[in-house]
Amino acid sequence: MDNNQGKSSPLGSVITEIIIAAVLVILILGTLNYFSILPLSQSFPFLSFLPQQSGITQLQKTEQSVSSSSGSGTISILPNLRAVVQAVEPQKITNSSASASYKFLPKSGIKISGPLRIDMEVGAVTNSVKASDSDGLMFNNGLKYENKDFRLLRVFYYPKDKNWAIETRANNKSQYSFLAKAPKGTNFLKITLLISSDGKSITVLTPGAKSKTIPFSDSLYAAGKQMNIATQVAPNSELDIYSLYYQY
Repeated sequence: MDNNQGKSSPLGSVITEIIIAAVLVILILGTLNYFSILPLSQSFPFLSFLPQQSGITQLQKTEQSVSSSSGSGTISILPNLRAVVQAVEPQKITNSSASASYKFLPKSGIKISGPLRIDMEVGAVTNSVKASDSDGLMFNNGLKYENKDFRLLRVFYYPKDKNWAIETRANNKSQYSFLAKAPKGTNFLKITLLISSDGKSITVLTPGAKSKTIPFSDSLYAAGKQMNIATQVAPNSELDIYSLYYQY
């Protein structure tokens, strides 16, 4: 009689135990992430597959104090929410050509009738050798760049200084404001932009840094309250949009 008959393999038992332990760890991490006890998907984009509450619940948890040229107020819950890029469906935009690429971002067109909040997580892999090349998102009113009524709010990664920066443009003139340098080894940025009702003030919020208010030389809405987003990707580079939400 075969003495091994009916006995399970030790290796098989070990593999089964490892699988069970891995499943339990994922379930625990998923629960902690869902209730924002340990928001792993917000800190580590590659864990965005973990379950999380809807964009409305996540955004409602933060109440930010805002100052603008028209006075002070509080933005907590705005009536409308739009997910341009959901955290569970990140977008990777690549450009393998020798020139910069500009593309309209689907579902980004919006009519603004009051204050606007933009929450986004982005990353850039810029391989261009030109110091002037950059990757980023261009919030604009849909007019041509050379038009004096063109309005622009651009968030971009400047590889020369390894910095994220903001460009505001009105009346054919641009102003630049640098944000904190990207952490070593990563070009990831998590940012909230709070735009006042009159479009003359932009408050920038980034984790671990003081809020920063950028005055707009002329209202972002001077030529209408239409807003679109275009992506800008440098030659042989990549832009990753992990999440992007409007509240308005």
